[in-house]
Amino acid sequence: MTPISDVIFAVVDIETTGSTTSSDRIIDISSVTVKDNEIIQIYNSLVNPHQQIPIFIQNMTGITDDMVKNAPEAYDVMADINNIFLQPNTYFVAHNYNFDWRFICETMQREHSINIDLPKICTLKLARKIIPSSIKKNVGDLAKYFNIPIINRHRAFDDALATAYFFMEMLFILKNKYNIQYVEEIVEFQDAKTVKFRKVDVKLRNTLDSLLQLLPNSHGVMKLLDAEKEVLHLTKSHNLKEHFLSYIDQLECYSEKISDVLAKTHYIEWIGVDSELEKNLIYYEEIQKYLPKYDVVDNFCRNKDNITNSSHSSTFIVLLENSYCEKTVDVFFIHKNFLCEVMTVGVKSDLTNVYQVIEKVFYQEDLEENTDGNIVKIINNWLKKYEHTSIIVDLDGKKIDDFYAIVSEKILNFFYTESLRREQQIYLTNS
Repeated sequence: MTPISDVIFAVVDIETTGSTTSSDRIIDISSVTVKDNEIIQIYNSLVNPHQQIPIFIQNMTGITDDMVKNAPEAYDVMADINNIFLQPNTYFVAHNYNFDWRFICETMQREHSINIDLPKICTLKLARKIIPSSIKKNVGDLAKYFNIPIINRHRAFDDALATAYFFMEMLFILKNKYNIQYVEEIVEFQDAKTVKFRKVDVKLRNTLDSLLQLLPNSHGVMKLLDAEKEVLHLTKSHNLKEHFLSYIDQLECYSEKISDVLAKTHYIEWIGVDSELEKNLIYYEEIQKYLPKYDVVDNFCRNKDNITNSSHSSTFIVLLENSYCEKTVDVFFIHKNFLCEVMTVGVKSDLTNVYQVIEKVFYQEDLEENTDGNIVKIINNWLKKYEHTSIIVDLDGKKIDDFYAIVSEKILNFFYTESLRREQQIYLTNS
């Protein structure tokens, strides 16, 4: 059995001229390589199909004949893809993988006479088993469910990147909700044809239904407690009520872990948050504090250092969904590895307020360098998740006068480019 952390997941998406492997061709391919909950490699390429792209495919993908006429040949692209697949302990991951896998196998055989064979994981199969039934299971809706931005739907890179991110979210659920520790268990779980049903105690169901009513339909961190108010289980979700309801739904099926936890649950507590970053920070702070026996706790959470934020952080996170609107941009100030200030700047804003915040952050003498690797990792992972829909300004080692010029230029450029219509953020970093 192979621990999940030791596996390389090649998350792949392709776009093609049609659905027939023998006559249609790949025109766009991307592989996002994930290991130990980190993206370690990204490969992306258009492919010359040497045939016309149907109009409806052009309209759906935005890929035109002109874009691919000088693109790399399939022979070269497949050689690159094969090198990715040849890495030890590699699993092929895709959303409804049969389509992508058939085309890649056909193309690899045609171009290199290579018969590839990899173990496969389907995020669609997993979604159908672990995501609430009310959520549609396509890439776009799953990305929305997990708060993952996609700029260009039906482009290989954007879809593969989004799939990689929600696949990592699924791995978290599989570990903490289903106690799955090995990759072979994921394959067995996704391919399971039958569900073991058990009779649910009416009193327990009524208790859980009562607890359900205490939860909001919003972001947060949830704690399940036993009769002595010891924390049994911690989880985080964009919708706490819906998440707990999915737990109740598992009572009658095969999740022994969840059934055991719920049978012992007498109390429920929750912490509301305003953003995904705050949710992650609080979750890791709480799980490090309690180390619940039913949870898989990452090793970096088991050290003696608490995850903390600066003394100025009481209002450092805003509800991002509410701040997004046309002709505004969210500005995040990161100083000495702390997220210190957040402000929303409009297209007609006076930048005097921005300069005042710059001075406040720059001359913040009471803030010591944050050396806690946990919080740095969480913030960096969160920023990385949005790097493809964001403008990042690196102010490392610059003087305060450079702050003024660079920030002004970036904000003005934001409002006078195509990015005007997109939900984006500017991250101002200074370490």
